[in-house]
Formats: sequence, C-alpha cells, structure tokens
Amino acid sequence: MKISDDISIQESFINENDLPISSQLICFDLSIFTICDIRSIAYILRCMPNLRHFKFLHGTRTIAHSCADTFVNGYTWQHIFEMCTPFLSKFDFHISFEKNYPKLDLDFVVNSFEYFVKKYPKWHMIIDRWAPENRNTVNPMQLTEDYVSPEYIPYLSHIVHLLNVNQIKFDPCIYVGQWKDIRFILQACPNVIDLELNPSDLILPEFIDHQSLFTIFKQIKILKSITENCYVPSNFLLKLVERFPSLTDIELQVYSFDDCIYAIDILISHLKNLSYLNIYYIKDSVVDHPFPCNYIINKRRQAFSFKIIDENKINIIKNKESVEIRLS
Repeated sequence: MKISDDISIQESFINENDLPISSQLICFDLSIFTICDIRSIAYILRCMPNLRHFKFLHGTRTIAHSCADTFVNGYTWQHIFEMCTPFLSKFDFHISFEKNYPKLDLDFVVNSFEYFVKKYPKWHMIIDRWAPENRNTVNPMQLTEDYVSPEYIPYLSHIVHLLNVNQIKFDPCIYVGQWKDIRFILQACPNVIDLELNPSDLILPEFIDHQSLFTIFKQIKILKSITENCYVPSNFLLKLVERFPSLTDIELQVYSFDDCIYAIDILISHLKNLSYLNIYYIKDSVVDHPFPCNYIINKRRQAFSFKIIDENKINIIKNKESVEIRLS
C-alpha cells in the first residue's frame, strides 16, 4: 500500500482515542510531499499495529525548523516503532531536507541509530550533507585535502564493517572534489573488487595516478564506467589496463565506434583474465566492423597462449550503441 500525502496532517484534528485501526495491514509505503512533523507519522503508524514492513519517503526539502532534528533522531524512531509497530521487522526511509543553522550534529545522528544497526545486522544508514553554493561570495568553500571524506570515514565504520565491503558504486556527481571522496573511501575499503564510477573521475590524473590506490586498482575484477555524455578517451586505455590488470568484467563508454574497436583490441590483448566486456559508444560509424569470432580468438592467442580461450564459449552482440563480448 502506498500513500502520497499532499495535505499536511494537523494535530488539532486528531483524536488519539478514536484512530481507525487496520490490524490486517502488514506492509505500508508512505511518501510525504508537504510539511509535516514526526508526530503525524506516529499517529499513522498507530493505526497499523501488526505492520511488518514500513517504507518512508520525505519527498520535500521544506521542513519546519522545530522538526528537522527529530526526523534524524534514531531514538525518536526507536520509540515510535516500539510503541506503535512492535512486529516491524523490515523498514527503510529516505529523508532529505534543507537546514541552515544550527548544523546537524552528525556524531549524535549516527549514535542515535546504533540501536537499529545492532538489532538488524543488514540494516545500513547513509548520510549526505551538502553545502549550497553561494554565488555572492568569493571562494565560499576551499576544497583542501583535509576537507572531504576523512571526517566521514568514522561514521561509515559505525554503519558497516568496511573490511567486508567488496562492491562500491559512486553515483555521478557534479561536485568537483568527488575524486577525493572516492579515494578516501577506497582506502577505507581495501577488499573491494567491484567498482562503478563516473568516467570523468576515473580518468582524472589526481585519482588514477595516486600511488596510494595502486594496490586496490590491481585487485579490482569488475569495473563499470558509463555515464550519459561522458566517455573514456582512447588515449587512456593503455593506462587503464596497466592500473587494472586483474579485470574479468568491464563496461566502458567511449566516444566513437572507431574508439570502440580500439578499446576492444586493447582490452582483449592486455587483460589475461578478461571474461566479459561491453563497450558503449556515442557516435556511430558508417564503416561496419563485424567482430567475427576468429578476430577475437586470434587477438587473445597472439597476446597470451593457444589455450587462453575456448572458441565455443564466445558470444558477440553488436548494435548501434554498444559491442558486447563474452569470452567464457
């Protein structure tokens, strides 16, 4: 069941002793796109005493200043769930709002949700705090080495055991210092083998040539770097296979079909463990390239050995936007 609430619930109209009870409702998806307070949500949950699954979305950035802190207070949510939904076993919520001053105390926020982290081993929490750009000031924020992620790593370590992380996806972001965040997070997750990130971050010299990441790069087995209107230049491919020699699966976006042909040649000739590649391209070509199996087989055997590839397992799919090749 999903409800999108576009009318603020006024506490003065609620009779706590005459709430409609739905004892059969066990799953509830609540999306709110207006100003409300957490008491209103508590009243809603009191109507569903046998609720098992609760999903909550706070879909507006506008929030009453008096309510901001309570929305991200884990102790408050714990109290509501224990009092209103004692059988709740699965829940998630996404809360996003604008708040100027005073700033949220992230230490308090993280610690307040410790109850959930301990009670539900697979429950995770992610907190992003953004500072809006002020165009009326000069250099409103200096992105120095000491500014970004190191201060957030302790928060991450409270939420998830970083040594167990083996897959990380970094969503595309226009934030110019994101490569530093990526660097610090990778350093904190030394066992990651599956990585997805924006091509513009991947090719950045400050990131790809940072020696502290070389060991992590060498253990990555799965790499995906595809974003609309952003591509990996062909002159970067040799450095790519040098930095990531253990890749088994790779998905990239290049600019043209000619770049796609060159990328495939480089990848199948330099990555011994390669099993799957999918190369997307933005600009098609009038000249076709059939990519026959013999072409792939010969490239692999020239680079490695006769037994490096089983020709019966090769599968090639080509369309107007990508070439997909399975080698095993």
